[in-house]
Amino acid sequence: MGRRLGQHYLATRWPAHALAHAAAIKKGDTVLEIGPGKGALTRVLLEFGAKVIAVEKDETLIEKLRTTFAGEIKTGKLKIIAADIRDAWDSPSRAEGGSKPYRE
Repeated sequence: MGRRLGQHYLATRWPAHALAHAAAIKKGDTVLEIGPGKGALTRVLLEFGAKVIAVEKDETLIEKLRTTFAGEIKTGKLKIIAADIRDAWDSPSRAEGGSKPYRE
């Protein structure tokens, strides 16, 4: 987990709330989240009532997400896919989102 993939993580909740609000996420939506990282946006999307399909490449983060969101995974509110989104994805989601990786 770190910057080898150009990762950065939301440190506060307000950007995640702003993203979900701007995307007009509502209860019952299915959202494809690309690169959920530590799950800050994931948590907010779930709080908004969305079903989340999270695609993550980093195996360390995948395990952390599976532990953190075990209940949501069990109830079907969250699906985590271990993959690189660039390898192609055909999704029925209404909205897609993620925090774009950058390097300093």
